[in-house]
Amino acid sequence: MLGSMDYRALPSFVALALGASCILESPDFDDTATSASTSTQSASLTDTTDATDATDATSTTSTTSATEATTSTTASASATTDASATETGSSTGDATADPSASDSDATSGGPACGDGALDEGEACDDGNTDDGDGCSALCHVPPTGVGFGDDAFTPQIGSGLYDDTATCSQVIRGWAGRLDNNEWICRPRLGCATVVVNDDLSVSTPMADPTPAIGLACFEPSMAWTRPCDDGMALVGARGRIGSLVDQLRPRCAPIVISEGPDGFAVATGEVVELPAVGGDGGDPFGPVDCPQDFVAVAVKIHAGSWLESFSIECKRLTLTYD
Repeated sequence: MLGSMDYRALPSFVALALGASCILESPDFDDTATSASTSTQSASLTDTTDATDATDATSTTSTTSATEATTSTTASASATTDASATETGSSTGDATADPSASDSDATSGGPACGDGALDEGEACDDGNTDDGDGCSALCHVPPTGVGFGDDAFTPQIGSGLYDDTATCSQVIRGWAGRLDNNEWICRPRLGCATVVVNDDLSVSTPMADPTPAIGLACFEPSMAWTRPCDDGMALVGARGRIGSLVDQLRPRCAPIVISEGPDGFAVATGEVVELPAVGGDGGDPFGPVDCPQDFVAVAVKIHAGSWLESFSIECKRLTLTYD
């Protein structure tokens, strides 16, 4: 009976022999989260001639001819006032009917966006400013997918004899593996996902097949563990503890976000979320070791024998694709 002896000191042929008794289970990356007022304008046209002034003027003379002259003058002034008021009302009506006030293009954010004519600075113009119909409210063609550009690598954590790489066809959406009875991490593997751009330009990351497990068999008893990112997220880094082995691992995830601005659409990573730790409390803290901003993890270079000894994350820059 092997008891609690330290198996890291055993020769490799003994570790291999013991590995035959390991119970391997495929960690389940089951993706169940799929996470009137009406205003009326009127003009009041009034006779601005002061009747009192006219009466006072009339009372200053007792002759009939003076009265008639004053009456004639008052009538003439009234006619002039009426004509002036009518002309002023006409001008006001023209100003209210300014064509730009009823032109939806004035608030579309682009040069005449939504008028059906393809103007300079527009990628499309379908005659409206609606989203979700193949031409955005700012007259940009929406993306149909997410691609990947430049490479970047996080610093390597730990050291070891093995050199394996677990690679996903698109993005990594989590870690998985097993823990032996000492809470040492063994048989690490990655949860892979595809990236889907939805009609509303939100992003989903449905799970795909995980990578094969790396390293030798675990010492028994052992148990399976998984740490998947939420739907719409991808792995971007890790934090944890390390001694001679990677004693503890905390995967770090970030959402993939598509946004639109005056110059078109852009894709970026959002706020990082750290998942619960797996493993023990030995060793010293490390990290976080994260991909650069707007990069996501696509592969992990791993050194693993009977336990996880070191790793480095390969990252790629997010880009947008258009059909």
